[in-house]
Amino acid sequence: MDKEVSGNSDPCLTFVEHQRSYNASKCKNKKKRMSARALLDACQKLLESFTDRADASDDHCAVVLPSSNAMHPSDVLFVKQVLCGCCRYKGLLDAFISKLYSHKGAHLQPQDKNLYIVLAYLIFIHLEELTFPNFRKLVFSHAQKVLPLLQFIFNFEELIEHCKVAWLKIYDIKYIEDLICQVFKWLPDATELMKRKNLSKLNLLQYARMGLH
Repeated sequence: MDKEVSGNSDPCLTFVEHQRSYNASKCKNKKKRMSARALLDACQKLLESFTDRADASDDHCAVVLPSSNAMHPSDVLFVKQVLCGCCRYKGLLDAFISKLYSHKGAHLQPQDKNLYIVLAYLIFIHLEELTFPNFRKLVFSHAQKVLPLLQFIFNFEELIEHCKVAWLKIYDIKYIEDLICQVFKWLPDATELMKRKNLSKLNLLQYARMGLH
């Protein structure tokens, strides 16, 4: 006669319990927000690998995002918006980045170009929607690299003297003047942010681990 198998040792029941735990863990991870640093890194990765501007950005995101662990709907939407925006405003951003490296090149690394493109897009186009507190988290996730960008982009004379002429080859004057005025709406917040560049490494790490709200 076969021995009776107790309920606790039933392999089918054990499998069901393990599957239930796995599914619960998977759902939990989907709801977890990315840190500010991880989110900014995902934006850079997408932009760097998106070489074919004729390709659909949504299709590209579907291929690349899983490797970046972007699971939360808000994070996925943010990264997609950044990629689409950087492509849409490519002329504006390329002209700015060219001037940035011409005048701040001694303090910048070539491999960080996509980081500056993403942050420039967020400042010029997306900062109202993003909000400055969320932007601050992104900045502090790469604090030392970002300071030269902030010093250049929030300097009215720099934008007028070095960027405006290049931009006017692409856009009309009213659009550019409105754009520059919009940037300097954030000057008080940006000035305070640049003063805090010497925060302790511990505080910067805490900011880098925070997600956006």
